[in-house]
Amino acid sequence: MGTNIWNGIKNISEIFWGNGESAGYIVPFLLSIILLFLWLKNKEAKDMLGRYSILMLLLIYNPIFFILSALWLSGSTITWKAYVAAGSLNYLRVFYALPVTFLIAFVFVEAADRLKKKWKKAVLITSCVVIFLLTSKNVYCNGNYAKADNWHKVPEDTVAVCEIMRRNIEPDEEIKVLVTNDLIIYIRQYAAEVTMPYGRASMTEERAVAFSEGTITKEEWDKWMEDMNCNFIVCNWHSDLLDLLQDSGYAIVGETAGHVVLKAQKE
Repeated sequence: MGTNIWNGIKNISEIFWGNGESAGYIVPFLLSIILLFLWLKNKEAKDMLGRYSILMLLLIYNPIFFILSALWLSGSTITWKAYVAAGSLNYLRVFYALPVTFLIAFVFVEAADRLKKKWKKAVLITSCVVIFLLTSKNVYCNGNYAKADNWHKVPEDTVAVCEIMRRNIEPDEEIKVLVTNDLIIYIRQYAAEVTMPYGRASMTEERAVAFSEGTITKEEWDKWMEDMNCNFIVCNWHSDLLDLLQDSGYAIVGETAGHVVLKAQKE
């Protein structure tokens, strides 16, 4: 159990601070706390930024607080391992209570202001730049950025799927669609008029996961059809559900590079 706790804290810490390849803000953040207490004389800043940051760090890395957060944030009553997994995913929110960038900016500006000679200020500024270069990773080469397919900045398949549905509706007909997980967030961004049968938890909701993985039986699907009442369904080309969907009264009305768009046929 103890190993699970520390692994959970370690994993979420690496997401926030960075891993061994990139230390992120942790080095300048800790250095700022040290400078604040050992060199600067701003008592209010020490209380509001320094002591608060230390208190939050002690709280965040406290196993008891992690357990309580896992239980509260997950909101579930399942096994301890699942508690830790669910809690650790949400635990990242707690880290954002740390005034990381504000403290770094404040301390280094105050430090530069205290230095009267220009060459000392130049050394401090150069040191700051070197620290950030050594402890961070270039955003243009770490995979976080990619060329957008269109000015909406969503995958081209999303645009194609939405346009197919728009072309295949009646004048007063609304679009309610069941889609695979890879399209959910992008359709919400691109087409405000499109509704889906699940809410914010859609990426992990049982129905969405089962539909995306194609693990649905005929009996389950018949029940889902009554509950969701979707006039459109979008599935992957390789999906084993195509035959089941067509047998259930849906017909293919369009195709994209990676998806098939089906619409419920009127009886």
